[in-house]
Order: sequence, then structure tokens, then C-alpha cells
Amino acid sequence: MTTVYTGYSSQLWQAVIAGLNLYQLQLAQSVAGATSSGTTSGSTLTSAPISNAQIALESEAMFETLQNGAEAINVQSLAQAWQTETGNLQAINILGLTLDPVTQAFFTNRLTAFETATAALLALVVNPPYQPASVILNGNPIIPYSGLLEFFGNFDYETPPEFSNLSTFIAAIAAETQAWATVAAAILAAQGSQVNQLYDAAIRQMECSAFAQYIVNELPLQQFIFGGSSEEIPLETQGGSPITTQGGLNLLIEGGPPILWNQLVALPAMAACGEIISGAPWSSVNQQNMVLKNAMLSIAAQVATLITVLDRPVAKQQVASTILRNNETLQDVAARTTGNSDDWVEIAALNGLIPPYVGSIGSPGVAPWGALLLLPTPGLRPSAVGGMPNYSRDFLGVDLYFGPINGVFPWTGEFQTIAGYPNLLMALGRRIQTTQGTLVYHVNYGSRIPPEVGNVQTNKTAGHIASYGINALKSDPRVSKVQKASAVLLNNGLINFSATVQPGGFNNTPVSLNEVI
Repeated sequence: MTTVYTGYSSQLWQAVIAGLNLYQLQLAQSVAGATSSGTTSGSTLTSAPISNAQIALESEAMFETLQNGAEAINVQSLAQAWQTETGNLQAINILGLTLDPVTQAFFTNRLTAFETATAALLALVVNPPYQPASVILNGNPIIPYSGLLEFFGNFDYETPPEFSNLSTFIAAIAAETQAWATVAAAILAAQGSQVNQLYDAAIRQMECSAFAQYIVNELPLQQFIFGGSSEEIPLETQGGSPITTQGGLNLLIEGGPPILWNQLVALPAMAACGEIISGAPWSSVNQQNMVLKNAMLSIAAQVATLITVLDRPVAKQQVASTILRNNETLQDVAARTTGNSDDWVEIAALNGLIPPYVGSIGSPGVAPWGALLLLPTPGLRPSAVGGMPNYSRDFLGVDLYFGPINGVFPWTGEFQTIAGYPNLLMALGRRIQTTQGTLVYHVNYGSRIPPEVGNVQTNKTAGHIASYGINALKSDPRVSKVQKASAVLLNNGLINFSATVQPGGFNNTPVSLNEVI
């Protein structure tokens, strides 16, 4: 089934895909050259092979496009969340609650901050139309930079309360947290005990203020002393000594109390509020945003790997590439292109691939058959592009070891790990021992055998439920096939499930599993 994306993040994704299509053609042409011209996204490809310098230029532009696209999703999501919260606070204001002067001041200042900051953030939303894909040929990104970092750095939208040192600063944050608790109580008094959207907004602001207070308590700020200038805050130690740089200059926070309050209290609290609203997992829009943003960042990491390789002195030749043929493994690719099947580890590292590396369907870190794969430059070793993949570590995995299943593991003072085939067996055993559906966020994890314990009366019936165990084992992505499996009823009513499993990957060895459930 094809996933159909809609809305703002979909438009960003379409712009990214257009750029990636052209970028992939350029990579292919950098190796083979083109005997005839073709047209993509309004640009005509040249007939000559493309130099590494040009590929590096285009790679930088593609990297910026992907990074800017992911950030654009963040900007739009935060702006929409702040719009929602601004509406909530405006609705609370209309209620005409009877609040004490301190609480009213905190409420009014935060409402004003949301109104003005939201308007400024909306101006940063990178709306379509975006640049054509062909701009990457000149080293320019398709999606422009939003300016979010500068927005955060210059954030100064909330009027701060009065404070003169660290103690009164922290007291002011605590007072703000209490003020929002007072607002929430006043909403209940005015509208009854029925919890509603406005009450939720007040509680959310209280929790976000408490979050900001936690941040301040964790920072090594020591003590703030406000000198003659309200525009600079010199920092001092607890003993009153100035905190200076290695050159002897006093450390100062420029901007005075407004900047201090906005950067350490208002912005963290409002950003946390935006994350709560925009990160709601039940929203299909939020789910789409997270999927597309993660996809952009994942691809950007792979492009960054290529940029690193191109920047190295050994990368003097044209970038080599090949098409991954149907049903080929990376070993097959290496043998066909370099003459040495062991070179598959370099190909995996260069393309940012992770187990199972290739397959019929692509995903981040897994190349689909038909994809373009970059090949190692002669003389370039795996150390230039990252660590060499290891079957035991990278495919079978490394995990924390908590002792035998259903057993006792004494604490030795140090965490222990389990890797390779033992780790695979431990993981498969836990999967068999876990009732399917009992893990809320992993409903398909586990097997259907445990609920049958006590209900099975004959070995014939026990043999039938062996299929439950086979299905559970096959659901582990490291398992290539289950060679045999059986379930036997024991005298005490328990079930003995045993199986022989063939892991995926290369040079693997079948392993035997034996679990009493």
C-alpha cells in the first residue's frame, strides 16, 4: 500500500524528492557520463562526466535542503501549536477571572508573549513554492533556511517580573508556577468541576513553568549580581568572586533581566508547551511530520558521509557507483564491482547501510533493489567513512544482560552486555516467553503460547501450537527461517518449545532454542 502524504510537510517532502532525483542522476553521471542529454526538473544534464568538486557542491546543497526541510517542519509545527495555545489563553482572558495582582501580571505577560512571538514565528514559516531542483547544480538549497536559530537567540517577547539576584530570580519562577495553578483553580471555580480545554491549558502552563524552573536549578549559574548597568549582568561565584575568561575579562550576560528571563524561563516554557501540543502521538498530522522529518535527517546523515569522503585528499577520482540488482547481496555487489566480496563492508559504510542492508523494500539504512550504490574510491579504507560493520555486533546485536529468563541475576556493581548468537537466543527466548499483545507500545511482540499453558491437555494439541512459536520467531528481523520446531506437553502442565533457527546475513550458523513455558 502506498502512503499518501498531505499538507505542509508533504509539500516540503515533494521538493526534497525532486532534488534527490536530480542528485541521484548526477551521482550516476559522475561515474559513467552521459552519451545523450536528458531533462530533469527543468535542467539539462551535460554529456561529460561530473567532477568530484561539482558533486561536493551539489552534496552540500542537498544536505542544506534536507536540514532546512526538517527545520521548516519544526517551525510550522511550533507556530501552529503556539496559535492553539494563544487561542486558549485568549479564551481564558475573556472569562474575566478574579485574580490577585501577581497572578494577573504573570497571566497577562505570558498571553502577550504568546501573541507577539507567534506572529513573529509565523513570519518564519517557509511556504511554497520552493526553488526548482536545478538550483542544487549551483550549490543552492531548494528549501531556504527559516532563521529559527536566530529567532530563539533573540527571543525577548515576555515582560519579566522584578528580581535582583539568583534567589529572587528562582523565587519569581516559583511564583509564576503558582500563578498558573491559581489560574487553573479559578477556571474550575468559574466553570464548574468539569475539566475542559481551558483548564488543561492552565495546567499545561503550570507544568511548563515548573520545567523551566528545573532547568534553572540544574544550570551552574551560581549567583547573578546586577551592577550599575541594567544592560549587562556580571556573573559571580557563591563567594562573590567575579567569574572571568582565561583572558581576565568578566563574564556578562548582555541584555539585562529581560534577556535572562526570556532565554531561561519564557522560551523554555513556551517551547515545552509547543512540543506537548505538536507532539501528540494520536494526531495523524503529527505522525506524518515526525516520519518525514526523520526521513530527511536520515538521508542528510548519508549525504554528510559522502561529503566527508569527497573532502578527503584521496578522493581524486570520479565517484564510482552501481545499481543494486534484483536479489543481490552486498557481497554480490562487491564481487561484481571490485572483484573482492570482502569489500561489501566498505560499500555498506559508504552508503550508510545497516542490517539487513538490502531488500525488496527500502527504508532508512536499507537499500532497495534497483537503488544506486556508491562504491569505495580505490585506496580509501573503511576507517575514512566510519567503523567496519561486524556481523556479530551490528546484525545479531549487543544488548544489556539481565540474567537468565525467569531467573535471578545478582548485581555485581557493573552492567553486563550480551552479544552475537547468545544475544539472539536470549532475545528469541524472551519473545517466546512473552504473551503477544501485553506490551502496549509493541502489540505484535511476543507469542501466543503462554496463554495456552494450562489449557493444553495432550501432546497432539501441544504440537499444533508450535506454529505459534514459529510465527513469533519469524517476526524477529534477524531470523531468516525456522528450520524445525516442536512443542511438547510436560508432566507439570508446562510446555517445552524447541526450535532450530537460521539467522540472516552471511556466514551464519543455525542456533537451537529450548524454552519451557
